[in-house]
Amino acid sequence: MEIVTLVNRTKVDLEFMYDGRVCLVPVGETPYEADAGWHGYRKLIRGLNPVTLHSTHLVGIKDKTDCSPLDIGPKPADEELLDRSKMDVSKVRSVRVGGGTVQVEDAGVDGGQAGVTSSDE
Repeated sequence: MEIVTLVNRTKVDLEFMYDGRVCLVPVGETPYEADAGWHGYRKLIRGLNPVTLHSTHLVGIKDKTDCSPLDIGPKPADEELLDRSKMDVSKVRSVRVGGGTVQVEDAGVDGGQAGVTSSDE
């Protein structure tokens, strides 16, 4: 059985679910079985850049991934994981969905409501 060391990169205690149990990751280093440790590494992320597909991991695996300290904590519950500020949705005009086309009328990046119409072909 391989053991990995999870390094909490934040200043707060973290937790994740693995195999039906809650796994705690206090500030500092915590040993875990490799499967559980890598699962926690993949689950404890703050955000995902949709352009580069780079994610900000809140924990690191000692000697395998980045373990440098972070000045951020877990994302708030009302914050989306995908960082849409990196997306330029103003270029999207229409998208083919199934047999019809969905027309997006002004999908600006300012957070306004986009007009959406659909037509069946």
